[in-house]
Amino acid sequence: LSNPDLIEEVLVRQPQKFEKGPGLRDAAQRLLGEGLLTAEGNLWLKQRRLAQPAFHRQRIAEYSQTMSNQALFHIRDWKDGDRRDMAEEMMALTLEIAVRTLFGTEFTNEAKPVGKAVTRLMRYQIRRMRSPIKIPPHWPTRSNRRADRDYKYLDSLVYKIIETRRQAVAAGQAPQSDLLSLLMAATDDQGGRMNTKQLRDEVMTLFIAGHETTAVTLGWTWHLLSQNPRAEQKLHAELDSALNGSAPSIDRIRHLPYLDAVLHEALRLFPAAYIIQRTSNEPVTLGGYHFPRSSTFLMSQWI
Repeated sequence: LSNPDLIEEVLVRQPQKFEKGPGLRDAAQRLLGEGLLTAEGNLWLKQRRLAQPAFHRQRIAEYSQTMSNQALFHIRDWKDGDRRDMAEEMMALTLEIAVRTLFGTEFTNEAKPVGKAVTRLMRYQIRRMRSPIKIPPHWPTRSNRRADRDYKYLDSLVYKIIETRRQAVAAGQAPQSDLLSLLMAATDDQGGRMNTKQLRDEVMTLFIAGHETTAVTLGWTWHLLSQNPRAEQKLHAELDSALNGSAPSIDRIRHLPYLDAVLHEALRLFPAAYIIQRTSNEPVTLGGYHFPRSSTFLMSQWI
């Protein structure tokens, strides 16, 4: 689908007739489980309501301070004339920010390979999606074995953090304001809370979605600014004027309209997620054409 009206029909006007479909589940369910990105229907709605308080405006303001502090800390040793791979630098920075906002901590040395494990799994899944021959993931090929080790490594890391946090709460330690603590404390209308598996799935979804996609967007932004010096100069002038040498904060964002435009243009040209898939769960009519149940629809925001 390339017509915006038809895309709106699928995503906004008739969403009950569609589900995310087997493509996303095959690509992401092993890593993300039944998190917000992959969940459907009532499960999605329940998880969405449980997670919502963690994204209240006041919470976002607290996270923004962490983001600003981590960014300044990350570049503390940068000097004029340095040559750096900005894609790698942004991946490292967003990893640090995701860990700090999600878990309220830093990864220990034994957990430092998490960034490489995530990158390998993303590339592994993309190769599987693009391959015309779908080798079952349980077959003991070299890439499947490597992916299985990475999956188990990430699972053990997240489950360990959840268990450590639960022990701290049971011991009467003061609650923290990171996302994991908020998700653990969230209750639904019946007073129910997320079980350990649900916590793992939501944390992993937020971790992957907030880490890799943001790093990719920032990497492309630096690339585009390097190719457009006039835009870079205009952006620097706005930052100098609005911030006046101070660190950025959430209350200053409204004074940075050109920065907002630059990021939107980077997303338009190089969207981190460049295609959306839906599968019809009943017969549907779009643009005068009739489609049976289980039809697959692709919508590319890049196009």
